[in-house]
Amino acid sequence: MLISLFYYQPFLFLPGKTLYKMGVAKMQSSFHEDYSDWDKCESAVKYFEAAINRGYDKRDLFDRLANCYHILQDRQNEIRAYSLGLTKYPNDAGFLFYRGTCYQEMKRPEDALNDFDVLVKTNPSHQYYNDAVFKRGAMRYILNDTIGAKADYVRARNIDPKDYNFKLYFDYCRLWQ
Repeated sequence: MLISLFYYQPFLFLPGKTLYKMGVAKMQSSFHEDYSDWDKCESAVKYFEAAINRGYDKRDLFDRLANCYHILQDRQNEIRAYSLGLTKYPNDAGFLFYRGTCYQEMKRPEDALNDFDVLVKTNPSHQYYNDAVFKRGAMRYILNDTIGAKADYVRARNIDPKDYNFKLYFDYCRLWQ
């Protein structure tokens, strides 16, 4: 009886940290040079979700869970994973940036703008700061704030002039409409 219970409910007796480690092993085994094994990635998701349900809440867990959902092209759950991470780590610029990018891909410019705006205002030294300024401008453009969009473009270009072409910027903005 106990063996069959463990076979059908493997998460029942394991602590969150162990479930997390099992999920990491599954996730790592899912990566190949030119593709990712979706079945193993889905299995990793189950381990990560179970670890969260057991109260394990290290930052890396939420990041890996979101990464698995990204590979599985499940943007809604990817956003949920970043949101869970943000409840535990409310100032995490990486979670804000990637959740904003998910919103952008889902063509939810108001939500994306909010995340990019918070990142820009609170984390000026973050590695994705300039990208967040650029993306915030794109969301402003979509929401008909062309003055704010141009200001963000100029701000991003002043930080790193070689990466930005003004003519291409508005083509980029229109991608997300």
